[in-house]
Amino acid sequence: MTGVQTCALPICHSVGEYAAAYLAGVFSLEDVIKLISARGRLMHELTEKGSMLVAFSSKDHISPLIIHYDKTVSIAAENGPQNVVISGSIEHIKDIEEKLIEANIKTTKLDVSHAFHSPLMRSEEHTSELQSHSFISYAVFCLKKKKTK
Repeated sequence: MTGVQTCALPICHSVGEYAAAYLAGVFSLEDVIKLISARGRLMHELTEKGSMLVAFSSKDHISPLIIHYDKTVSIAAENGPQNVVISGSIEHIKDIEEKLIEANIKTTKLDVSHAFHSPLMRSEEHTSELQSHSFISYAVFCLKKKKTK
């Protein structure tokens, strides 16, 4: 026995990462509130608007369609084998949507103010502030020392 016990947590995305980190004991509730508040403020300060689109197709099929837009568009989420969310500039998302429609792939536009989880959400100023908060990456692995008596 290593003395380390893993706890079962769902894989989380976006704000859910903070909830998972809190539940895992990585951050206090006060720290999570500060981090989420800072995240929201930074997102609000971004001036470039964006778009998000659900494509009812596989990531393998969508990836080649967005490769030419790598500075402005990315896969924001893979919600299932046939449910991929892309995010990026309004113009480029519209171009990709037209290609998807031509390929008979069903799409749904998301009603958003910004291109969340896309390259448009990154700026030098915001990136350095986010890094200073030691944000967690896309999955939280909870390790607890086994209590010994």
